[in-house]
Amino acid sequence: MRKNQEEYYCFNETGQCNLPSKIDVSRYKLKGTKPVAFLDSNVCLNIIKLVDYGKKATNCNRHKILRLKEHISKSDMRINGLFGILELCEKEGRFLNDKFRDFKYRLDFFEQIPNKYLNKGNFDFHRDFHLIKDVRDFENADSFYENLSILRMSYCSLLKIRKLALKSTKKNNAESSIDSFTQWMVDDLGLMLGIEYKLAMSVFGGRTEFRKMIGLDDNSSSAIKKIKGTVWDIFHSRYCMHNANISKHLGEDLSAYFVTNDFNLFNLLHRYSLTGIIDPGDDSGSTSWYNTDFDYPHLDNEFLERYTEKVLKLMYERSKVNFEYDKEKINRMILTLEKENGL
Repeated sequence: MRKNQEEYYCFNETGQCNLPSKIDVSRYKLKGTKPVAFLDSNVCLNIIKLVDYGKKATNCNRHKILRLKEHISKSDMRINGLFGILELCEKEGRFLNDKFRDFKYRLDFFEQIPNKYLNKGNFDFHRDFHLIKDVRDFENADSFYENLSILRMSYCSLLKIRKLALKSTKKNNAESSIDSFTQWMVDDLGLMLGIEYKLAMSVFGGRTEFRKMIGLDDNSSSAIKKIKGTVWDIFHSRYCMHNANISKHLGEDLSAYFVTNDFNLFNLLHRYSLTGIIDPGDDSGSTSWYNTDFDYPHLDNEFLERYTEKVLKLMYERSKVNFEYDKEKINRMILTLEKENGL
């Protein structure tokens, strides 16, 4: 797995993968399934810069964008930047509908323009873009970050990881820190969040590269920005690693592929694969089970086996409890944890 690769990283509900070929796409369509490449905010921003500035665009991974365009053109695969541009359009507790519309138009243009014009930079977005379908404004322009429960709970969880990590990330504290975070999810948060747990295992288990995802070595303003960016990435990944869930929410039978330029996010989740779903058959939500790798320098096999068994039991017990989101409680926890983190 190379950091400086020529293409973006990609994973789906089975873990690391390649984008499907034209033959694969045809097979999906015969089954009534639509394969879609969901782009993270960085990839969306790369494309937007290229569409706006062409060959004059800077800091936008032009070669990777052109490779992505070549692939989706040859395979007849669709892209979707919904979640990526939702993140980009948040500002000071508000959602910017005008900005969302402008960004959506540029992604549409990227799909429409023939490769030969894009490759040569022979285009002008304002001259050449022809509106096919108007973009509907979101009726509530309040911040998605402030109002989506899963984003708030994820942010709260990352603050808890950071608080524990500020005390110590040394090997002799690894097991107790992991146990503290797990019990906090059960007793205080009231929900077991798998990707956040995986990140905690990585931070306390000695994988130092993941410190960046919680802004552990950053000042307060940079740390908040890093954490919120990670929260959006986890939110995006969570949907793209669960085809049944994303199909239900978007109203189509989809096979999702997550496309990112974030090596740490990819490294966290490239061996994270969906293995089962417990669905109660009502509106209370489902519980998903994933397999993952266990490569942590600070943790031995005996602890991993024992603790994995404990966590599976806790998850099973939690799956039998009807979780109810308490917005005021979570907001209070966030305020307390931000203060304890010095943010």
